[in-house]
Amino acid sequence: MPAIGVTAVIVDDDQRVLLHRRRDFFVWALPGGRIEPGEPTESAAAREVREETGYEIAMTRFVGEYWRPQTFDGSQLVYLGRVTGGKPIQQGLETRAVRWFPLHALPWSLPTAHRLIIRDATTDARTPVKKTIRISPLEAGLIRLARWLRR
Repeated sequence: MPAIGVTAVIVDDDQRVLLHRRRDFFVWALPGGRIEPGEPTESAAAREVREETGYEIAMTRFVGEYWRPQTFDGSQLVYLGRVTGGKPIQQGLETRAVRWFPLHALPWSLPTAHRLIIRDATTDARTPVKKTIRISPLEAGLIRLARWLRR
């Protein structure tokens, strides 16, 4: 059964988005992960941001729910948030680096799904979205291969 995960889009006053360079897939990514049993979704998103970036955050809006059927990884609940404390880590169990990127200059290695989620999160939509994200067969294959290799 596919799991439900959380992802957080953290944007600062300078219109930069917080990303971490993943240790396992060697890409820049939004912080996020799986919800632990009994854990509220907003708490899970805040925990994942803290674990992967070092920052404490507060959620400002529920962006929506996303599904990527090509990668069989369940749905992702996405929140928009802001930093309230902490400081960036540069090495962690899941992180090689933490960096802020201007919204108009995202890194080339950012997955397609994350680009689409950032776009949705930084619009003024008042209603949460519910989307299926279609990615290329090549990108889906690379994601599945990377997951298989990290086992």
